[in-house]
Order: sequence, then structure tokens, then C-alpha cells
Amino acid sequence: MSKAPASVLDRPTAEQLIVVDFVHVDGEFNRDAAGGKRLRERRIRRFVWRRWKALLVVFVVTMGSTSYSYGTYLAAPGTASNGERTVDWARDHGGDGVINRVEQWWYTRRPPGNGVPDASKLPAVPAPVVARGATVSGAVANAAPVDLVALSPDPLLGEGVWTPEAQSVDGAPVLYTTFLRPDPDNTNVVAGIIEFDQNLVRTVAVPGTGELGGSGWAWGPKIPTTERETLVAAFNSGFKFQHIDGGYFTEGRTPEPLIDGNASLVIDGNGTVDVGAWGSDFTMTPDVVTVRQNLHLIVDNGQVVSDLKSDTSGRYGIPRHQLQFTWRSGIGVTADGNVVFVAGNKMTMSALANALAGAGAVRGMQLVIHTKQVTATLFAAVDGTKDSVVGTKLLPDMPKPATRYLNTDQRDFFAVFVR
Repeated sequence: MSKAPASVLDRPTAEQLIVVDFVHVDGEFNRDAAGGKRLRERRIRRFVWRRWKALLVVFVVTMGSTSYSYGTYLAAPGTASNGERTVDWARDHGGDGVINRVEQWWYTRRPPGNGVPDASKLPAVPAPVVARGATVSGAVANAAPVDLVALSPDPLLGEGVWTPEAQSVDGAPVLYTTFLRPDPDNTNVVAGIIEFDQNLVRTVAVPGTGELGGSGWAWGPKIPTTERETLVAAFNSGFKFQHIDGGYFTEGRTPEPLIDGNASLVIDGNGTVDVGAWGSDFTMTPDVVTVRQNLHLIVDNGQVVSDLKSDTSGRYGIPRHQLQFTWRSGIGVTADGNVVFVAGNKMTMSALANALAGAGAVRGMQLVIHTKQVTATLFAAVDGTKDSVVGTKLLPDMPKPATRYLNTDQRDFFAVFVR
């Protein structure tokens, strides 16, 4: 029986081949010592060149496969930069642990400090109000939200004060914005906040090209032009599923199995959002349209959960993940049924939870973290046109462009529309 060919993993390494070469050449030296220096040099060159040609072939084949894999990440449609795509490729090809250690070192050793934040970190001045007619009869607005109690000892002008934003229905704003400084030890940190009146808006989950991937989704990985007439906002979803134990259900499909106990953003058949723990606050019913899970609740019963800083339960990501000073976003629901979205830079998970609870969330969850992942855009119609919109970022220093979700994107997200 002939011997099966060795796999690539069974082949000798470059160092082993070089050792074999020189052991063999040394034997030739001994046997041919009388043949003179020229013959020995010629044989050395012949042996070394033959072995290095073999190594070169292995290298080209290996790198060709790697280059093709890396190239598919660079060429994939979407708004991610080459740097983001490179990190994603490295994570997906065995580099996750190294990248996590680098991020842990970088984001835990750069506290933002105290002081008055630069104006570029505060929410932008709202655009002129654009009136909308309700698309659902009988839509009645909730009362305007009560201004928030500032979490910092020396409140800035406008801190915690709600501002009606660009769009309204029958004179009632569909959303309001404000900001808080949620970290008493780092008063430079600013959390931008949106409160959506769910009597006037509906929310839709939109899968991305990579998360969740696949085909056959109703809209594809962006907000279609035909849906923009009533578009008021869009914001990021949660972590990639390879990094968390969590599930996803939408459009009657379950590409990632749902897990009991996980924090879940749930959308019903009316486009109304709720947030809670799957299996206790929610279970699957015919009215559930979307479930997006991400870690565990960080606000429950209106209070920040007790173990965020220690994470002794291991429910909040990789070790010390909750202590990183980085971009973060989160979402929650208020006692009167409105939705609050929170985002900001240099926030620990405790600061994010403080902001959600301070904004009135009775239950809240973290969504995504890190630079270029956190995005929230408010939209208004352009000159009364039917399907053209202009976007304004919730915080001016958010890294991604305001047009992110109007174009193909790799990550799933949420879009909000007038009812």
C-alpha cells in the first residue's frame, strides 16, 4: 500500500529544511574534500537553491490563500474602513485574543479626566422642525418628557434639558434630544440621549451584509429610497454574534438561537420597541417581529445592576471589558413606554448604565462599543421632497458619516419612522 501524502501541517518547517540542507551539505564536504573548494561551493548553491525553491512554492501557495481571504474582507460592500476590515479579518482568523489584549491595554489606560467638555462633543443644534402628517389614524403624542436631573455637580447650560428635534406629527415632536455627563470621576465624558415617542414612531430592524449576512431579507443592508419619506432616525445594533452568546430573530427567521436570560431588544407587529430579559420579561408570541440580544441588562427596575464594575458573574463581555474608556451605546424603555437611546465616547459600562437610568430607563441594555461602531443619525426631509433626507449626527464627533445607513453596511442596525 502506498503511503498517503503528507498534509501541509506534516511538512517540515523552513528552519528544519535549512538544518537538513546543511547536514547534507556537510556530508558532501567530507566526501568531496579532495575535490576542491569550487566543487563544494557549487554543491552548496545547488542544495540551498533547490530547498529554497520548495519553500518559496509553499509560501506562495499559503500567502495566496491568505491574500484571497483578506481580499474578500477588503472588497466586501459597506462603509467600513480598511482598518476596520483588517481588524475583522484578524479576529476571524485566530487573532481575537491578541486584539482583545491590545484593546484592553489601550482603552483602560486612557481615562478622559475632568473639566468642561469641548463644544464639539455636545449634541448639535437641531434643524428647523419639519411637519409630518401621521400615517396611522388616531396617533396621539405622549406628554413632552420632563427635563432630567444632571448627574454632574456643576451642570452645563442645556444639560438634561430636552430639545425637540427635526420632525413632528400634527405639531408634536417625534423625538427629543439632550445630554448628560454620567461619570462623576471623569466629567469630560458626554452622553448624547434621544427619547422617541413610540406613539408617533415605529422601529424596523435591518440586517447587514456581514451581520447577519445571508440573503432574502426584505430591504437588503440599507434603508431603501422608497422608505425615506417618513424616516426620522437610525442607530447601531449590538455586538457581532461570534463574540457573544446571544441570538437574533426577525422576518420569521432565527439565524442565531435565542438564549434565556439575555438582554433583548424586542419589536412587535406595530413597530413598538421594548427591552428586557428573554424568558422572563418576554417570550416568543405571534406578535414578536424582531428579537436582538446582546449580553445582559445593565439597568433593571430603574436601577443600575449591582455587579457592573466587578462583573463577577461574567455576563458583560471579556474580563475588564466593562472598564474600558471607549465609545458605547445603549437602549432602554421608560415607564411611559418611550425609547431612550444613549451614546458617547470614553464611557465605561457603568457610565453608560448611569446615563440610561438617568434618562429614565426602567430597563436598559448595552448595544455596541468602540470607535466607528457607534452611530446615531437624525433625519429630516430635504425641501419637502418625497424620498430625499439630510442627516445630523447625535454627537458631532461620532466617527461614522451621517449617511452610513443610507448606504450598504456590514452591520445590522435599526431605523425609526413616523407611524
